[in-house]
Amino acid sequence: MRLVTEDGLELNGRRWGQGSVGVILAHGFSEFTGQDDWRDFPAILAEQGYVALTFTFRGFCDRDDCTGGRDLGANWRDVVAAVDYLQGEGVDTIFLIGASMGGLAVLRAAQQPDIEVAGVVSLSTPQWPSRYYAGAPEENDLTPERLTMIDEPKLFVAGTEDVQTPGSAPLKPGIESVRFADDARAMFEASGEPKLLELIESRSHGAELLTFAGDEIIEATTSLILDFLETYR
Repeated sequence: MRLVTEDGLELNGRRWGQGSVGVILAHGFSEFTGQDDWRDFPAILAEQGYVALTFTFRGFCDRDDCTGGRDLGANWRDVVAAVDYLQGEGVDTIFLIGASMGGLAVLRAAQQPDIEVAGVVSLSTPQWPSRYYAGAPEENDLTPERLTMIDEPKLFVAGTEDVQTPGSAPLKPGIESVRFADDARAMFEASGEPKLLELIESRSHGAELLTFAGDEIIEATTSLILDFLETYR
């Protein structure tokens, strides 16, 4: 299936399940895997009665299907395109789940005044990307002022040992590390109610918490998210 953004880009998407409650999954910074990062999680959502939708961000590749025009400052518009698609399909309650870069996109989308969602889940999202990474736009920084613009329920999740260093990520000179649990806690504290924070004893990052973190952590993270969806659907 194809999603069309308001600025005219066509994005590749996939859908699972039927129903009136949808969950949009926004992937992290993966050059070639993109939607595949979620592995079995969309099917699990569908089994629980949700419509699950994944898509590939502008400028990223879904297997051999690549969309040009990578623009990290505009990829929240891709989330909006996914919301528009589900609404057009009769899905009237929509949750957003984003991993790392995808977490930035869903939190930015939720800030838009004309977008109404039921809740937002942030997995391993960096709060200050322009401080951490070369080329990251300032408009993606999740300032306290921007976080307070999100009235919907929010769930912030990160691994306590999830740390990026110059050897594992293209950090700016002078940045010794990015600790995602610290950022999750700071964003939780800056956000308005309703909000939840869950720090998991793991070094796994983003969608890995649902796919590659080991059975115990995968089950715990999956249950955590399903409970959040059930509470606010």
